[in-house]
Amino acid sequence: MKRLASLARLARPYTLAFALLTYLLGAALARYLGRFQSLAAFWLGLCITLFLLLAANALLFWFQPEKWQRDFWKNGETPDEKNWLRAASFHLAVGATGAAALAAFALLAARRLSASAAIFLLLLLLFAFADALPPIRLAESGYGEFVESAALALLVPAFGFLLQTDSYHRLLGMSAFPLTLLLLASYLLLDFESYARDTKTARPTLLTRMGWERGVHLHHALMLAAMCLFLAWLFLGIPAETLAPLGFILPFAALQSFHLQQIARGRAPRWKFLILLARTTPALAAYLLLTLFWLH
Repeated sequence: MKRLASLARLARPYTLAFALLTYLLGAALARYLGRFQSLAAFWLGLCITLFLLLAANALLFWFQPEKWQRDFWKNGETPDEKNWLRAASFHLAVGATGAAALAAFALLAARRLSASAAIFLLLLLLFAFADALPPIRLAESGYGEFVESAALALLVPAFGFLLQTDSYHRLLGMSAFPLTLLLLASYLLLDFESYARDTKTARPTLLTRMGWERGVHLHHALMLAAMCLFLAWLFLGIPAETLAPLGFILPFAALQSFHLQQIARGRAPRWKFLILLARTTPALAAYLLLTLFWLH
């Protein structure tokens, strides 16, 4: 059971769950616009997305230096268990990559992969593996948060949308860009929890590169920009009553910014609560957008 729990943490279920939400968001947007064409393309695209991200997450662990894995080992794992998990991460990456390739081949054979969808699939492949694989390894360069936010909140919904239609629509960008900002702000908040350890072990993250004071300001700016982008929908002719459910995001974003500001002023942090809040805010936004397009 301990090995299965470690393997589940290695897979990073939050990133997979968030990708599921944003992929469904892209498909829901196609349905909202009356362009949903193929259920087979939907399922194959979902398999490609999840298997690619699973492979990237496994490789992220496989290539991670041991000195930076301290946060991962929490249950007193023995050297044998650690070696088993490293081997399992490699096999998982190979198996998931193979499954994604098979799904992509089936999509091509069914002639459901348009040129625009193929471009976003290649971008997703590039972003996912550049984040994990040396010599680029963006996850350990201090820019991994940017790459992962763009991949999960921008490229994934675009891929899900363009599998159903060959043309872009402004609602895709209007949904994806604020989601990207919210996810990046949440990743920045998560960096605060390990900031002292990351500084001590010289682990480059976005926060260690820019310093915690600038990190606080950037977090608040990202939250504010995301809220402004959502509000801008009102000036594009979308009825206020349609957008009303998105108002539930505001208290979560405000609470997240408030607690981070309290930490900056020297208050003792409640990390379990803040980590939950950081993961909930962008996921709630993705879910509300998904239901908004699916139900209308």
